[in-house]
Amino acid sequence: MAMEAALTEVFDLRPPFQNIPCAGRTDRGIGSSVLKTFQQQDSEQNRIRFRNSYLSHLPRCLSDRNAVLLPGIINLLDALDGHPNIDISLLTGNYEAAAEIKLRHFRLQDRFQGGVFGDTHAERDLLATDAVKQFSAAQGTQLSGRHFLIIGDTPADIQCARAIYAPVIAVATGIHDKAALETAEPDVLLDDLSDTNETIKAIESLLK
Repeated sequence: MAMEAALTEVFDLRPPFQNIPCAGRTDRGIGSSVLKTFQQQDSEQNRIRFRNSYLSHLPRCLSDRNAVLLPGIINLLDALDGHPNIDISLLTGNYEAAAEIKLRHFRLQDRFQGGVFGDTHAERDLLATDAVKQFSAAQGTQLSGRHFLIIGDTPADIQCARAIYAPVIAVATGIHDKAALETAEPDVLLDDLSDTNETIKAIESLLK
């Protein structure tokens, strides 16, 4: 794991990493948790050192783990590319540079129209607020959360959507099963995105 490698490289520490929650969190927040958990000063300098080391290890770790795209991603992106009323953007807790590395690994770097990333906020919900501000400025009009739809695989993604009153589709392709996601009350809950027609119908119904 790239963050474990960074912890060893920067701080010469080799303790278990698995007790630090990562799913659905921002990289900024995870980095701060790592520093506090392993009794390192949560300073801007240490966060930058940890971030830069993590980014340097990430490409190798993606290759070593034989990372693969989840079912239906390409077909869904292709279908949404031609949709007259939908722009596809990222709202991710990844550092912007980490998102770029991951997208390039899967040859998806040209499939999204900008995004909001986890460089500046420890709290995931603030990314949604930033997204509203960013796209409102780009459109030259004040948008509301109802103009957005979030797709994610963690309860944190659902909570993030609710922070701006946006509809949300939860997908049980991560570490959280359908029961855990259902507890967070998404608008739609899918096993995965393999059925493109089903997913498009769900998206269109929530954006009416």
